[in-house]
Amino acid sequence: MGSRSRFVTFSTLLAAALALVASGCGGGGTGGRLSKKQYEAKLRTVGTQVSTDLGSLGVVIQNPSVAQLNRTQTGLNQAARQLDTAKPPKDAAADNQKLAASIHFLAASLDQLKKPPQKKSAATLQAFAQSVAGSSQIQQGRAATADLRSKGYNVGPTLGG
Repeated sequence: MGSRSRFVTFSTLLAAALALVASGCGGGGTGGRLSKKQYEAKLRTVGTQVSTDLGSLGVVIQNPSVAQLNRTQTGLNQAARQLDTAKPPKDAAADNQKLAASIHFLAASLDQLKKPPQKKSAATLQAFAQSVAGSSQIQQGRAATADLRSKGYNVGPTLGG
């Protein structure tokens, strides 16, 4: 498998794991609970932000600098904190907490890429991507996103369908 093919495989696996959570990001307003419409708008807006952060990391994932990883982690943790402090509609509250936990997990998981050697082999990156994608935290984020959809929430196109 060529390096481009390995990169595409890794990118696909990581994107699948991350996109499910990224599109579920929401933020809180002042005062009471967000309306469904406000919450959906927040899900899409912050989902786009997280997707952008992860997309920029994807360009350098085979040889990321600690600074690049730190920037991505900061963006992910900011999104997760927006969820932590959000006041979504009552029927979305439990899903919102699961999405926040998933994003915090994603941010923390990037620490694995900071360990030497900085440049990772394709096999190491693929194992990392599979580990993240198969984690219980990501599975819970996927389930929360699916539950929001089943409740009629439009979580945006980031989920790919």
